[in-house]
Amino acid sequence: MGFLNPFLYANADAFYDVTTGTNAEGRGPFPSAYGYAATTGWDAATGLGTPHFEKLLTAAMAATNPVVEAA
Repeated sequence: MGFLNPFLYANADAFYDVTTGTNAEGRGPFPSAYGYAATTGWDAATGLGTPHFEKLLTAAMAATNPVVEAA
């Protein structure tokens, strides 16, 4: 499939959007003041979300990827 970012962003509906939580986890009893919160859509904590396999499979099988001939 090659470079996946264009495919993934074109099929963002094939992910369950995680909208709550954060990746600001501390170590042991020490909380961390740094991190990112999950929000609607893409975010630094969860990206596009978690994959919905059936939708991703359908999108991947429908994707067209032209063969590039070597020059």
